[in-house]
Amino acid sequence: MPLRTHSEIITALAQYRAADVKGTVETTTLEFKRCLYPLDQDKGKFDLCLHVAAMANASGGLIICGFKADKSPAEANEQATEITPVPLRLLNGPRHKDVLVQYVWPHVQVDFEFYACSP
Repeated sequence: MPLRTHSEIITALAQYRAADVKGTVETTTLEFKRCLYPLDQDKGKFDLCLHVAAMANASGGLIICGFKADKSPAEANEQATEITPVPLRLLNGPRHKDVLVQYVWPHVQVDFEFYACSP
């Protein structure tokens, strides 16, 4: 059954239940990304800043990397359909924060959390 709240999603991820997230529908405050933003490319930096600024304008939200999202015939928005784990070596929260500080004004408060697929 799809998860409905940000708390339910975070709890599922923290409890190694990433499969429970599948079927969850994107909203104005929830977006799924297949992989991390490639910060070695201008497009990756632009997309990160664009999505974070959009979430900030919607009073906050979650961008969850590591899930493929596809259009659902029953929903107007995309939904998480597949787990696409992000390799640990690609995680660099401070670098992502640096890009946001450099390009987003006014500055936004962001947190980066990592949840493993298994213990």
